[in-house]
Amino acid sequence: MPCLIVNTKSYLLHVILITTISSCLIYSHLVISDASSNNNRLTHQNQPNIILSFMLPLKDGIKNEGQTIATDNIESGRKSVNFYFQPISNSGRTSQYPTINVKSVSQLDPLHAKNYLVSQYNPTIGLIRENIYNDRYWLWSDNVLATKVLRNYNYFISENIDKSIKYYESNYNIDMLSAYAVLVDQISKSSFRPQHNKNLVNSIWYTNYDGQSHDLSCGDYADIAFLKSIYLYKINNIDSSKSCYNKGLSMFDGVGFKDKAFYADGNLYSTYKIALWKLASKETGFGETYEPTNIMGKLQNLTTGGIHTHYDTYLSIHGQTNVETTSLAIMAYSP
Repeated sequence: MPCLIVNTKSYLLHVILITTISSCLIYSHLVISDASSNNNRLTHQNQPNIILSFMLPLKDGIKNEGQTIATDNIESGRKSVNFYFQPISNSGRTSQYPTINVKSVSQLDPLHAKNYLVSQYNPTIGLIRENIYNDRYWLWSDNVLATKVLRNYNYFISENIDKSIKYYESNYNIDMLSAYAVLVDQISKSSFRPQHNKNLVNSIWYTNYDGQSHDLSCGDYADIAFLKSIYLYKINNIDSSKSCYNKGLSMFDGVGFKDKAFYADGNLYSTYKIALWKLASKETGFGETYEPTNIMGKLQNLTTGGIHTHYDTYLSIHGQTNVETTSLAIMAYSP
């Protein structure tokens, strides 16, 4: 059987000759296999290197050179590939077989994301700013998250950030009280009450979850649901942990988390909640994430490496990049 093989980084894409016509739709059999395999062709009987195999409906067929006749995203669990089919031209002649033209290999690049964090570091202050547009330095959650993810990447900056945080805690008599404390090994400082942003001095800020006397509901906010689930799991309150996890998951609509903040943000999904879902799933083992195909890769700025804060139903980017979202994405998607 004719087979055209296109190599794209760590995967081989195999397009098998169009063979099936059903309900007026033409199908092509697409197989993704691990490129590390020594086999250049797949067999029907022994295919241990196959990651994904499915039938993809094509559009009206090949009509002219360069026409896109199918578009989709496929995810192997480790890498996603955006692809489309078009005729292949050979010396001015168009082949009867389709080929894959790979538009982009779109995945989160943790190294690029860490470089983004480093690029926001101000050695004079000893902290990382919120982003290139906002010269605020958030002790927590931004810098406590950044120091953790940079620890094994740029120890010098991570250590300086940690020292700067301790300086402000000591000299201004403040302490972290945050839903994010559980992610930075400070579980005793966890709180899930309403949050307040506080300007400590000049451009130094922090957010404490110290409002009112009651916790925010796991059923109202996906971020609270997953962070509290991790917290409860760590203190061995497994039933309550699973309850919070399931409440968070119930707000997932197949694209993102449609919680109270979704409507307050103008019907936009918050990127970091996908990362928190993944972190909670890793920690508790209550389930696996099935987020939109490679959403973090799509939302990573190709130039800076930062992760954009919001997206819409069509996975279009909204909002700026920032340190908090980028740090959480690194934590969630790094091995």
